[in-house]
Amino acid sequence: MRNRISLLIIVSICLVYAQVVGAAEQKEEVSLEQLLNISLRELMDVEINLASRSGEKQFKSAAAVYVLTSEDIRRSGYRRIPEILRLIPGVNVAKQDANKWAVSIRNSQTRFSSTLLVMVDGRHVYTPYYAGVYWESVDTFIEDIDRIEVMRGPDGTLWGANAVDGIINIVTKQAADTQGSKAYGTLGVGEMKSEAGFRYGGETRNGANYRVYAKGYNTDSGEYMGPGESTNTDMALAGKNANDEGYSRQAGLRVDWGSNRDTYSLQGSFYNARVEEDRFVTPARVPSEILSDGHNGSFKWVRKYSDSESLMFHTFYNQITRDNSVLLNDEATVEFDFQHNFRINKQDITWGMGYVLYKNKTSINDVSNCSFAMPCFSVDPANKDLTTWSTFIQDRINFSDKFAFIVGSKFEHNDYTGFEYQPTIRGLWTPDDRTTYWAAATRAVRVPDRLNTDGALNQGGPIFPIGDKDLESFINFTYEAGARKNISSTWIADGTLFYSDYNNTVDNFVTIPVEDVYGFEGYLKYQYNPKLKLELGYTYNEGDQENGSSSNIPLIRLPQNTIKFRSYYDLKNDMDLDLFIYYVDESKGRTGEPTIPAYTRVDLRYGWRASNRFNLSLLLTNMFDDVHAEAIDPIKINTGVKRGAMMTLTYNLDN
Repeated sequence: MRNRISLLIIVSICLVYAQVVGAAEQKEEVSLEQLLNISLRELMDVEINLASRSGEKQFKSAAAVYVLTSEDIRRSGYRRIPEILRLIPGVNVAKQDANKWAVSIRNSQTRFSSTLLVMVDGRHVYTPYYAGVYWESVDTFIEDIDRIEVMRGPDGTLWGANAVDGIINIVTKQAADTQGSKAYGTLGVGEMKSEAGFRYGGETRNGANYRVYAKGYNTDSGEYMGPGESTNTDMALAGKNANDEGYSRQAGLRVDWGSNRDTYSLQGSFYNARVEEDRFVTPARVPSEILSDGHNGSFKWVRKYSDSESLMFHTFYNQITRDNSVLLNDEATVEFDFQHNFRINKQDITWGMGYVLYKNKTSINDVSNCSFAMPCFSVDPANKDLTTWSTFIQDRINFSDKFAFIVGSKFEHNDYTGFEYQPTIRGLWTPDDRTTYWAAATRAVRVPDRLNTDGALNQGGPIFPIGDKDLESFINFTYEAGARKNISSTWIADGTLFYSDYNNTVDNFVTIPVEDVYGFEGYLKYQYNPKLKLELGYTYNEGDQENGSSSNIPLIRLPQNTIKFRSYYDLKNDMDLDLFIYYVDESKGRTGEPTIPAYTRVDLRYGWRASNRFNLSLLLTNMFDDVHAEAIDPIKINTGVKRGAMMTLTYNLDN
């Protein structure tokens, strides 16, 4: 009954909001047809690189792709990247505490989603230690994000192992587009206590464009929940502020230069952060903290011979050090990536090579605190180097302007499982400029990680291995079919059906023989007029697990039904009113029991561009709910998402 009421509330709010705002706008005697066509044409022509690595129109891509623009990000008012990702249809974002998120596509709702590849300007932020992403450490100057590209489904053919269920690439703006000075400050409760940042961009005498930035924030705490929605079994008093606040400080730079033929980009950043958390060792709650710092750098060179041929070389270095009060973990990754795109008659060919070196060093802070009764988690051996060599090729055969066939594969060698291959076959049919149909069959691989292969318990000297050094690769066979339709000058629809067959899956040191996941992802965009834009997204996700006795146990790792509604309304030329509604179905465990109840979250943002220099944004989050849980961590106490508010003031010094 609660789920039905929540669904009814969402639908009612959406309809009433659209009718009230639409009725007000019907009084305007303005011809809108030409403006609407221009807007939708621009939307259809947005370029995305994830599906082909060479740039193609999002509307005519043979994959389930989505682009979140800088305007979408600005109008959301969100200040953390995982919260921004919450806007995207088909991306599941669940907050575990004030500083940790479970972000996933199609597969399990865990903090470290091992089948999701995440990049910032092509630099991988996926860690081979946990097989996942430290989302609390993924950050940049939010106002400098140009777009976020998302591909739902596998594409290991181009991006390699771990691109099993999806890829996210956060693309920042060119330095030439961020000239001048900008400063901002945020005050809030519920999510962000305070945040401030400054960025300056300029141009050298030699024509190189650059920018530098610095920022920092302090997060508010979550709220302890009861046993029905949390791993808190009366270890902490429900309703009280939780021990999960945090802070981060970051600075970075970008330099772009070159000519029409050769372009170069140099980037780097460093950060320092601290987050509090509660581990639980039944029946006790153990307050703890994670100290982390890191730095990274990347260099990219692109040579363009013509519109159909180019070379690209990209190298980056990424270093992370984390101390969770028990284990000091240092990770360093160096990657080299080469790519060549060219055309032969009706064939667009992309091929390339890559090399990755991963170095990991760990140490227990104080072995005397480890015992047989209270062992310390570690890895054995404590230090390890891993290398991966790869090459790939993909051929797009354009039979005509309407039909294309895409085939390719990636070939890799890693130190865990040796040789791996990841082929794909895709078909594309565009009968007219307003319609796209596509289908794909792909084999993707996720290689084992340090945690599941080398995991060990240190008992104060004796080390007991709990990992499996003979693990095989996690293999996924996915079959997809999708369609996009520009229904009219005011409507665009996109839908994808998928079925994934997983093999050799590993979760918390337990091997699951077979797991099937299938479902639907879709969204509908509607532009009533230049002042009112609406988007409605829906995701259905279902799965089955086969145990050793060959009987099926219902398995719904992700919520079965997710609805996302987004509305942008221009009150005036200088005022915005934006509404965001999320309905998330209950999450269930492996035996079908609910672990997180269904919830409805409503966020509202008001924006005012007072002048060319000064902007104000007021965001209210979780408006109609005091607190709700979104995700559970098996070894830590998850906390609730509270009602919150944030006010952000932005000042452009040079306008």
